[in-house]
Amino acid sequence: MEDNIKEYQEKLSHMEDRLENYRVLNEYQEKVIAEKNAERIYSRLMGLIEHFLRPALTAVFVVDEEFEFNLFKISDEAYTEEVKKEFDHQVEDEIIPWILNSHKTSIVEPAENRFKEQDVRSVIISPVSTTDHVIGLLMAFKKTWENEIPQNSIEFMNLALKITAMSIENAKINEQMTQKNKELESYKEYNQNINKSLTDAFIVTDENFAIKEINKAGLHLFNYTHEDVAGKPLKVLFPEDKEEEIIRLFNKLLKEKIVKNYDFEIITKLGDRIPVSFSCSMISAGDGKHIGLVAVVKDMTDVRGLIESLQKARDELQEQKNKLEEQVEQRTHDLAERLRDIQYLSQYTSNILQSMTSGVIAVDKDLMVTTFNHAAERITGIEDFEIINKRIKDFPYLQNIWRMLEKTLSAKAALLGKEVSVKNKENREVPVNVSTSVLTSPLGESRGVLCVFSDLSLIKDMHKKLIQSERMVALGEMSYAVAHELRNPLNVIRGLSEILTEKIPQEEKEREYIDTIISQIDRLELLVQKISEYVGQREPVFDKNLVMPFFQKTVKIFEKNSLQKRGRDIHFAVEGQKTFPRCDFDRKQMEQVVFNLLENACDAIEKKGQVAISLQSDSDYLTIKFTDDGKGMPPDVEAKAMEAFFTTHRPERTGLGLAICKNIIERHNGSIRIKSESGKGTTAEIRIPLSQEAFYEKKENLAH
Repeated sequence: MEDNIKEYQEKLSHMEDRLENYRVLNEYQEKVIAEKNAERIYSRLMGLIEHFLRPALTAVFVVDEEFEFNLFKISDEAYTEEVKKEFDHQVEDEIIPWILNSHKTSIVEPAENRFKEQDVRSVIISPVSTTDHVIGLLMAFKKTWENEIPQNSIEFMNLALKITAMSIENAKINEQMTQKNKELESYKEYNQNINKSLTDAFIVTDENFAIKEINKAGLHLFNYTHEDVAGKPLKVLFPEDKEEEIIRLFNKLLKEKIVKNYDFEIITKLGDRIPVSFSCSMISAGDGKHIGLVAVVKDMTDVRGLIESLQKARDELQEQKNKLEEQVEQRTHDLAERLRDIQYLSQYTSNILQSMTSGVIAVDKDLMVTTFNHAAERITGIEDFEIINKRIKDFPYLQNIWRMLEKTLSAKAALLGKEVSVKNKENREVPVNVSTSVLTSPLGESRGVLCVFSDLSLIKDMHKKLIQSERMVALGEMSYAVAHELRNPLNVIRGLSEILTEKIPQEEKEREYIDTIISQIDRLELLVQKISEYVGQREPVFDKNLVMPFFQKTVKIFEKNSLQKRGRDIHFAVEGQKTFPRCDFDRKQMEQVVFNLLENACDAIEKKGQVAISLQSDSDYLTIKFTDDGKGMPPDVEAKAMEAFFTTHRPERTGLGLAICKNIIERHNGSIRIKSESGKGTTAEIRIPLSQEAFYEKKENLAH
């Protein structure tokens, strides 16, 4: 009997414990369901778990969106760091796999748990989960073997965890709905503000196109009140005679879902027609069903007026444009004509500049060269591309001209007829006559300086030759007079000497003296003859001569009769092109020139050598070169070679041979020059016109 009573009392106590647990659980459920904050729900959970599992040490972990567990709270703060550290080691390889496989509570025995250092005898792990996913984790650490946790406590704990998970999810849903409601209210307020601020009519209809909403601007446009149009079909806003067009518009809308900027007309309450731009789109529900449309109607009255004004302005502008195009076309034609005139003038000026025999240099205000004509190139040896757009100061050959340009620019005054010298690229000084003037703009501003300079070399040479010619004329006249006066006494002396020769035997010593007198008389007679030839040279008589045959024959005559060749091995060669045009020259005078030049060549060869006569012609001139391989001449002797009475040969030579050649060639309108180098030989080069008539014609043309 006592055993039955005791058993009954235990069952009664057990039932009372369960009732108490249900009461506590109901109270917890009422509190957490009303709770909207997850943190406070977890705090209440901690208090409830301590009721069911005491005296166990408890900890709650919360899972985030990436399934990472973070420690939320632990009942004993002293264990926080240690438990957290061990838990972090266990999360990846034990706890997460377990939670994914089972939503049930598990008890880890001492041999299996990792918290022995914290004197933990067993660990209770239970997920905080809804029916489909885990949102947290509860861990309880049992430190003693006494007071084992009853199974019904674990059962109630699991129920509490389910309630917690549902409450937290509910709190999250409430929070999301609250946020969505705020957004919806904000959107409604934003939409209302837009409707109020719109200057265009804004209309919303239901699925039957009956008007539900129309903004203030729309009521003003149509001259209706809201009561006048609310619930009325949209077509009441359009003229009746536009019904077919309205049908086409709505068919287009149903097909394309949107219509933009459709030009149309509406009719007001007073019957006025107003041009509008009509834009609308269909409103669809989530299932795609049409539940209405929204339309924006823009009053185009002012725009139409503006368009008409713009059209009128466009027509006026088009008329002005046509006139301007005509004017531009005429101006373009005039400018093209002027441009052609300018180009012609520029080309004409350029041709004048380039054909001038005087050098022309133009510089800007910075003394940068802008113009440099052909004559300037010829005089200075500088090409235009080398100096254009460069400072004239940087060219050392033109320093004297640069100083004059700088002086002209600074003084703004012309310099006329100044004689200075410049150096060409061969470092040869060239005397020039320079004039400068300031270049000015139409407003009188200085733009640069123009310099015109002439080469005085030819004038200087002509002046020098004139002086020399006058001297030579005077000398020739005196020499001719002396020679004339000497001829008679020489004839008398020769006659008497020949008489004495006949009377004095050959073996007598006096006979040798007489022979010497006669040989010296012969020498004086030769000198008198040469002077007569030099001074009394006649004008040439020109014939059309075959070039190669003439020179071949003349050289053979010299080779056969030349006294200078005796005792020496000298070879003569006449070379030239295959054919030559006939050449105008005096045969007798040209023979004399050839003989004199060949005599000089033979005198330069001591024992053995060669004399080459080279003939070449171009369209205007015949060139004859006499080249020997003799001993040559030093520069000082070469410079005086063609002066009268200058000789370096044997005493019996007169020194008039080259002077006579020069005189004859110049009378043939040609030139002769000597080029020699000591030890290497000498070349005498002659150039004469092929046609004397053509030469004088060209000379006359140049004069004009």
